Amino acid sequence: MGECLIQKSSQKYGMSTIFDYVLLQSWEHLFEAPVPYLHEPEVRELYYKMELLDDGGIQTTVKGVKISLNE
Repeated sequence: MGECLIQKSSQKYGMSTIFDYVLLQSWEHLFEAPVPYLHEPEVRELYYKMELLDDGGIQTTVKGVKISLNE
């Protein structure tokens, strides 16, 4: 997964949490080349609206669907 992130970005606050959740959900294949199809507008919306919660969770909304990731 780290191959698609700029090194400095991967060190920013919350990035290790996102990495852990991606691994927990078994979504690593979404970040490996070649990706069959990238839903670019949806991916942008996912990250643009992402909130890091006080309890360590992550919350976002894509196309009106609320997504919450926590342990």
